[in-house]
Amino acid sequence: MRESEKKDFKDTIFLPRTDFPMKANLPELEPKIIDFWEKNKIYERALETKSEIFSVHDGPPYANGNIHLGHALNKIIKDITVKYNLIFGKKADFIPGWDCHGLPIEKEVEKRIGKNSSPTEIRRQSRKYAENFIGIQREEFKRLGVFGKWNEPYITMSPDYEAMIIDSINEIWKKGRIYSSYRPVFWCPVCSTALAEAEVEYKTKKSPSIYFLFPAKFSEIEGERFEKLFAVVWTTTPWTIPANFALAFNPEINYIIAKKDSRYLIVAEDLASQVLGDFEKVKVLKGYFFEKKVFSHPLFDRDSLGVIAEFVSKEEGTGIVHIAPGHGEEDFEVGKRYGLPVESVLDEFGRGNENAKQYKSYFYTEINQKVIEDIEKKNLLLKKGEYEHSYPHCWRCKNPIVFRATKQWFIKVQDIKDKFIENIRRVKWIPDWGITRIESTVMARPDWCISRQRAWGVPIPYIICKNCGEYIWSEYTAEKIKQDILSGRGESWWEEDITYFIPENMTCPTCKSNSFEKGKDVFDVWIDSGLSFRYMKTKYGDNFSFPADVYIEGTDQHRGWFQSSLILSVILEGKAPYKSVFTHGFILDEFKRKMSKSLGNVVSPSDIIKESGAEIVRVWAVFSDPSEDVKISEKILSEVVDIYRKVRNTIRFMLGALGDNPQVVPEKLFPQDIYFLRKLEEMEKEIDSHYKNMEYHKVLRKVHFFADKILSGLFLDILKDTLYCDSPDSPRRLSGQFAIFTILKSFLFLISPVFSFLSEEAYQHLPEVFGFKKRESIFFELPDRMLISFSNLLERYEKEKKYAEELFSVLIPLREKLNEVTDKMRKEKVIGSSLELKVFISLPDFPYFGAELLKSIVEELFIVSKVFITSGEPALLKVEKYSEARKCLRCWRYFEGENDLCVRCSDVVSRFYS
Repeated sequence: MRESEKKDFKDTIFLPRTDFPMKANLPELEPKIIDFWEKNKIYERALETKSEIFSVHDGPPYANGNIHLGHALNKIIKDITVKYNLIFGKKADFIPGWDCHGLPIEKEVEKRIGKNSSPTEIRRQSRKYAENFIGIQREEFKRLGVFGKWNEPYITMSPDYEAMIIDSINEIWKKGRIYSSYRPVFWCPVCSTALAEAEVEYKTKKSPSIYFLFPAKFSEIEGERFEKLFAVVWTTTPWTIPANFALAFNPEINYIIAKKDSRYLIVAEDLASQVLGDFEKVKVLKGYFFEKKVFSHPLFDRDSLGVIAEFVSKEEGTGIVHIAPGHGEEDFEVGKRYGLPVESVLDEFGRGNENAKQYKSYFYTEINQKVIEDIEKKNLLLKKGEYEHSYPHCWRCKNPIVFRATKQWFIKVQDIKDKFIENIRRVKWIPDWGITRIESTVMARPDWCISRQRAWGVPIPYIICKNCGEYIWSEYTAEKIKQDILSGRGESWWEEDITYFIPENMTCPTCKSNSFEKGKDVFDVWIDSGLSFRYMKTKYGDNFSFPADVYIEGTDQHRGWFQSSLILSVILEGKAPYKSVFTHGFILDEFKRKMSKSLGNVVSPSDIIKESGAEIVRVWAVFSDPSEDVKISEKILSEVVDIYRKVRNTIRFMLGALGDNPQVVPEKLFPQDIYFLRKLEEMEKEIDSHYKNMEYHKVLRKVHFFADKILSGLFLDILKDTLYCDSPDSPRRLSGQFAIFTILKSFLFLISPVFSFLSEEAYQHLPEVFGFKKRESIFFELPDRMLISFSNLLERYEKEKKYAEELFSVLIPLREKLNEVTDKMRKEKVIGSSLELKVFISLPDFPYFGAELLKSIVEELFIVSKVFITSGEPALLKVEKYSEARKCLRCWRYFEGENDLCVRCSDVVSRFYS
């Protein structure tokens, strides 16, 4: 074609064509996709075609407030797990849950209607409050693209759930595992209730630190007399001294009698110097000497007994521990052994009670100061100061808690810890350090205090004898409460008289009295959520596997839901409620600080969704390893957006490459395409392995790498010339398009658990090419239709795969070297494009391909106009500007000749205009 015959060749270029937009506009698009999923019941219908059950059991979030990023992270990880198993053929039925009873809601309601409101009114308002936030959170979770039976959730305040709680705990009582006891428990004086260990968090606190003296009521030791003899004791809780009844010594520790000034002081030998400073050592005794020795209480006119206890340490303090059986677990056990009184000196509000004597009505922090003053007045204070230490706080109100002896209900667990450990070791823990954490937590836990002194919860079915104070568990009462709950009379326990809940002629088994009152306690909310496995097993048995395939929660749940579920399941079912447990971390800012309003670093998922879309939150959730603490910042979100754009643009290019709707399946694939389809097969297997192992951050990395480096950076780049300039029916172009289609199908399928919105949007734009017929949704697809590793496509190319692998393993490193040379020549303005080059290389013999095919493969891979190949070791020999050639006005490749178009383009243009 001569200059005079030139036409506008841009019309003959086959550029990508697709309606799939470059800009996602996710905040507007995503609600439409959610609406499509809901109206067409995509998730429900996808489940209908599956039979093998896979259960991700939802640890119920608390129905209080809007969701935060921790909720988003948790639900997204669960959703990825559900969707992966769904698309790979399993019936992954996700039933969301909500935890509804408990203190936070009750306290919020009390703020609104007043603390003095009736229990019935508090319960009614609490139920409304929880219902409102269930509705809010449900919509927020759905907005994240999370699949689930949102209209069929389990709710711990529903009548059938509450009835199940009473039935299950009654069953545990029948097994002899529930008892009432007056003993010290964690107590929050602000919330006025007992707490379980899982409801306690440890924070640094400054406490008063005093070293003080207990006068000895004995003076003779091994034949020697010591006047003015005292035991030196250290405490950081002076308010407990009014409850003291003993001093504990370690039987194996060496204690000394130290003379300081005019007094003789008993103290552990290893601690004497740091406690006393200068002193004269007079005598050394083993701790067992002091057992049954009597000391005077420093405040009250009573004795304090010398006892021995192995928990007494010589690491800090004085080696002598003051024992208040009513205010410490170890103190209580020692008290039981020695028959000591168990007195609490605080009421439910943390104020001194009758036992506190002159300190009655003072808050315990005030008692601290008054006790110190009184001890100092009696000349029994050795020294005082402050001590900074880790101290238990209420995880609800964040205030320090106390140990306080009260009568509570307990589940006995200490004698069956070996069963819990045995079952823990049958579970797969991800990451594997989870097993160490839960084992140590279980081994350290006391019997489970299950009673709470509140109104908003499931009532404990017990009655109290008015005559002797006996707590009586009643099966009759349990059945009455349960039936009332099921019949819609859930408040009857607070409304009916005691006679309604007990059989006629009932008498107290202890004193034979027939005068009773209703118990005032409700169950610990960890009972509620901990029994969720049983509710699921009972109500959703046909669609729920027990044990569940996986529990997924934050690392704090080793002390919480993982543990409470384990204990209840082992007691009731004889096994753990889960086969595997995945633990994710907490959310931190870029400086590794926890989210905090005071720090101003709180990021709301709704803010990200409004600005960038829920898909960005989903990708962020797996941007870093979620099994560790997960960071978030503007910089991190910017990187997440970049990944999303790269993946989206890669998909868009592939969709566009199929825009001319090719239907003829190529008879034979070219070696280049076979090589990249082999890479696809490898990628599929790696990603599948990462999904199986719940390494979702590795899924994202592999997807990003494949899109960026393998597809955009290599395969699609080298195919552009063929796609744009070859004839639509050319074998090379059809082979390339078929490879693109095969890759695109696989890519959309594999990213759908993470990039749920993007994969659905792109699937709806996927043309039905090469005889492929789409289904209604990407989530109706199956591996054997979408993945090359599930097909026999490459089986006929076994030989070609082998030779292509060998060839490309040599060519790709040469391409990288060539790119370095090309970049330099561009910077020096020698060339504008690599198509201006001719390249000389040496290669080992590849006889399978033939000289012409090999040359065309190399020119395509190198994106140059001319390649000269000689035999030898792989080497880039020479790179020159193709000066003697002219540029094709259509494809911009350089060729030797007189025409304006190369031979290929001349042929394509002629056919185009004919």
